[in-house]
Amino acid sequence: MSPGSRLYACHLTEAVRELAPVQTALQRYGRGHSFILRCVSVRVSTRLSAVCCIRRCRGPGFRLSLRTWLLLWIGLCVAPAAAAASVPILADEWEPVVEQASPLDVAADGSYQTFDPTRIHQIERNPNGRWVRLRLAEGRWPAVPLLLVVERTVFGTAALWLPGNAVPVTAGIADSQQVGLSGIGAPVFELPQNLAADASLYLNFYPHPTHAPGVRLSVEPLADYLRRNAVWVAGTSACLAAMAMMMATALVFLVILRDRAYLFYAVYLSCFIVLQTITSGYLFTVLHWHSWAAVVGIVGKLVTVLSVISACLFLLAFTRMREFAPKLQRVVLGYVVLFGLVLGLGMLPVESLMHLARVALNPLLAFGALLLPTAALIAWRSGSRYGGYFLLGWVPLMAVTFAGSMQTTGSFADWAWLDDALFPAGAFEGLVLAIGLADRALAQRRLFREAEQLSMVDPLTGLINRRAWEAQFQPLVARAGHTGQRVYVLFADLDHFKSLNDHFGHRTGDQALIDVASVMRRIVPPPGLVCRYGGEEFVAALVVDHGSVARTIAETLRAAVASLSIPVDAAGHTLTLSIGLARHLRSNVSEETVERADNAMYRAKAEGRNRVMEMSGV
Repeated sequence: MSPGSRLYACHLTEAVRELAPVQTALQRYGRGHSFILRCVSVRVSTRLSAVCCIRRCRGPGFRLSLRTWLLLWIGLCVAPAAAAASVPILADEWEPVVEQASPLDVAADGSYQTFDPTRIHQIERNPNGRWVRLRLAEGRWPAVPLLLVVERTVFGTAALWLPGNAVPVTAGIADSQQVGLSGIGAPVFELPQNLAADASLYLNFYPHPTHAPGVRLSVEPLADYLRRNAVWVAGTSACLAAMAMMMATALVFLVILRDRAYLFYAVYLSCFIVLQTITSGYLFTVLHWHSWAAVVGIVGKLVTVLSVISACLFLLAFTRMREFAPKLQRVVLGYVVLFGLVLGLGMLPVESLMHLARVALNPLLAFGALLLPTAALIAWRSGSRYGGYFLLGWVPLMAVTFAGSMQTTGSFADWAWLDDALFPAGAFEGLVLAIGLADRALAQRRLFREAEQLSMVDPLTGLINRRAWEAQFQPLVARAGHTGQRVYVLFADLDHFKSLNDHFGHRTGDQALIDVASVMRRIVPPPGLVCRYGGEEFVAALVVDHGSVARTIAETLRAAVASLSIPVDAAGHTLTLSIGLARHLRSNVSEETVERADNAMYRAKAEGRNRVMEMSGV
């Protein structure tokens, strides 16, 4: 190897020794801190791989391959940039503020309590706020544009004391005091690039009197924050748009089907949208509706009560709980009354009642998160298919909600993504329940069609009834007119039918009606109509080319019924038909033609029964 190459390899070997502690530290702190730390660790490993590759290639005839040169270039170019973009490892402490003391006074006191800034920490309420000191656990502040992001602090404000500044920088989302960038639902502070290694930052939290969510602190490069901000805004907006579309669809179904389940679903979904836009900061940082901040407390309580009540009522109506689990329905209604009572007392201007409501809210929400899917599961096991839809959509959202409410007790402190997961979980729930409502709408439409069909059919004979005759006769006449055919109405009445019922009973009479209906259905050619007009009377619409064909059909029908040989009395007389026939004229309506055929039938009875009579002029 040439002297120059040997000298270059020695420099790289020395660089390996320098980078090894950095890589070890990054691997130790990178897990669970931020994506940037993991990226730095990967980039440092890349440089080490390039250096080690050079060291393995030393020897006679030393030559760098294309792959080696590529790795070397990546290591030399990317590793310095990665080191510059590294995120400092913070060691955070907090201390209650006493009589608006300055951060230097608190620092001199030395009574800070340490906590991990990467985990969600519950900042206790204090009239003067809470001090949080941020300092480096090791290393130096990188000389790149950095942002301090105070996540999950939608309500209340935070004041940042920078070294050398006598006046703090205040940031808050709900009160339009957001400093610098916005959009991710968290106050953001821009940090100076000339911070000393031993410099400490002081945050003073002024929590909202009724909202005290956990806090998570992070320091991010500007580019990473902008990228995460864009993803958050796009994903949240897409989920909100999907839920709004499903809510509008439910309102349309409500107008069409008049089913209250769609109303409860629309109310619940709208309340969920309002709650999430408020609690996530979307209402303030994206929509910039800062005027809502003055009433956000009362609006949040009202919407929370309304959302829980509408969700419970939707469950009862959607799964038909009264039919499948009536006892469980009373339990759900009792929970609705209890929840509304507790939250209603919390709205009164009495500190003890407000404190009681704050204490009871999360346990009640947790209980409801378990009660509703349990009720849906029982209804589903009892035969309600819609209980399965509710269970599938509700469980993911309630799991996220339950875990989020438990964070106030210190549980799941590492799950900082829970707040962001509420939007996709809500959109998924809305989609599943929308599918269930669509299935319900199709089932109702199917039942409506079946009911409509049953209302058009005679249940004994299976023929159409008088209502269906009136609906179908005129369209039949119109179609026949297009083809140049004629329409005749045949009116048939069973002879001595009362005698048959008196001698052999109504069951035999019903069977006789069924047999005659079967004969008529077989003899009347399509597209004609056969209808049980009432009692033992039948009418038929015959679509024929000539009147002789209608008379032939009538005679065939009369003979076929006579051949059934159904006895009507003990003397051996059998059941026969008296038939009247009339042509439908353009100037007539269906009732007029039926009346003319009926008159012809009475003439047939008057002349001895068991015969066909035509209306004069046919």
